[in-house]
Amino acid sequence: MQKKAGIAHARGALVLVDNSIMSPVLSKPLELGADIVMHSATKFIVGHSDVMVGVLATMANVAAFLQTVIALH
Repeated sequence: MQKKAGIAHARGALVLVDNSIMSPVLSKPLELGADIVMHSATKFIVGHSDVMVGVLATMANVAAFLQTVIALH
């Protein structure tokens, strides 16, 4: 994953990882070069599937960049 993230970053792309199957306990894509990680949190937070929950995790510098881009649009 680090090699692929490096290739994407060299071309100016952000790396997004869907980490819904693996939990954040078992897989930490942000530590391997991902910029944004998507987690399905329905089972972890709610537990009964009566509510759908998702989480986007990122590092502070990427969050600041995204806030700037969103403010421009």
